[in-house]
Amino acid sequence: MEEIAPQISQTENSKTIMQRIKDGIIFLKEFYTECIRVLKVTKKPDKETFTTIVKVSGIGMGIIGLIGFLIHMIQQLIMT
Repeated sequence: MEEIAPQISQTENSKTIMQRIKDGIIFLKEFYTECIRVLKVTKKPDKETFTTIVKVSGIGMGIIGLIGFLIHMIQQLIMT
């Protein structure tokens, strides 16, 4: 049996490639403008807010580390 494949001319193929490039450029421009907008809206936190964020993040990392350590210890007790 003969395989039937759509014949795409070179100009149609180049149009789709050019369209993809244009779409990529448009995406990058929109991404850049959104990044600039976010940077304009954000502000530097004051010292109290920063210390609160650092404390909460540290406590969270400590809890996750403790849970991982406990799981590892339980695994070691079960395996031996």
